[in-house]
Amino acid sequence: DSLTKGVGTLAYMSPEMLNEEEYDCKTDVYSFGVILYFMFFGSIPKQSLKDKTNGKPITVQFSPSPSVSSFCIELIRKCLSPNPSDRPSFKMILDEIRKNGYELASNVDPVILTQRDKQLKIIGKIQ
Repeated sequence: DSLTKGVGTLAYMSPEMLNEEEYDCKTDVYSFGVILYFMFFGSIPKQSLKDKTNGKPITVQFSPSPSVSSFCIELIRKCLSPNPSDRPSFKMILDEIRKNGYELASNVDPVILTQRDKQLKIIGKIQ
């Protein structure tokens, strides 16, 4: 049994966790989506408890701008999918970020992120 069963902040909980259903690492992808939403839009996604428990998708009503790319908006939508099987894995997320040149927003320097990504790959090989 998981030591984290049912533990967490309501706004960051996936619908399956909130409904006390079985869950896996895709619940963390949902929470990651909430974090991305907050980082790029400055607030927690608004959704009623009823809508979340009933699996109603969060509406992301933002448009691409210098502070958030269309790729980033779509990534957030995928991560916040109420259906865990529709959410990407963290490997898929990283692959997509790399494939899109780290272009989450125009003010994000892809050179710095590429360098950091390479450093993390080296560290991962050492461990």
